[in-house]
Amino acid sequence: NLGMGEAWSGDHARGIECLLRAVRMSPRDPWLPHYHHLLASAAGLARDYESARRWALAAHRQSPSNPTSLVLLAVSCAGMGELSDARAALEEARRIAPEYVEVRLQHADSYPYRRREDRVHAWTLVRIAGGLEDPRAAETLR
Repeated sequence: NLGMGEAWSGDHARGIECLLRAVRMSPRDPWLPHYHHLLASAAGLARDYESARRWALAAHRQSPSNPTSLVLLAVSCAGMGELSDARAALEEARRIAPEYVEVRLQHADSYPYRRREDRVHAWTLVRIAGGLEDPRAAETLR
């Protein structure tokens, strides 16, 4: 919880550090998919999109019916400019939970991050993945 709080309050590096420590301390924890989801979120906010993708894929493998990991995968792929992968991840999330994805596409304030700039960052990348935003908007987010 500390890692999530730190990352979502704007101290992305500290959040990642805490979350990695939790994963190392309890590698068989039943909450591991959630930790991976939180690591994907924190890494994406830190603009480490490669790590965010890796964590989102791990979370998705462990919990394939969770749309959040797919939205985070879309964010990371859009951040790296891999638009076809971003669109595919978002479409898969949409098949699982269409209402969830629609809210994420339409409302920046649907993201749980404390800082408005973090909410807009994630929202812009999801909108790029959804074809609602010009892909050039990601250039300032890299």
